[in-house]
Amino acid sequence: MPNDSGKFKGQRHISKKGDMTLRTLRYLAGTSATRTKAWKPRYEKLLAKGKEKKQAIVAIARRIAITLYSVYKFNSMFDIKRIDKQL
Repeated sequence: MPNDSGKFKGQRHISKKGDMTLRTLRYLAGTSATRTKAWKPRYEKLLAKGKEKKQAIVAIARRIAITLYSVYKFNSMFDIKRIDKQL
């Protein structure tokens, strides 16, 4: 969640808006995903870019949500090779 004004770029923080249960489940999914072969390279890349662990987990959780929506919307199967191409 940005805190910007004009040219000033403020500190970012994780928003606490929205359904608490859904946020918790997304975060836990992101935490678990950092240990899988599909998502671990992306997590390590985020850490190498200087992100904090919690920021990287939230980014992974967001990417998982986007991937799930795409699988649902286009009625397709999850393909790990497509995730690898995005790195």
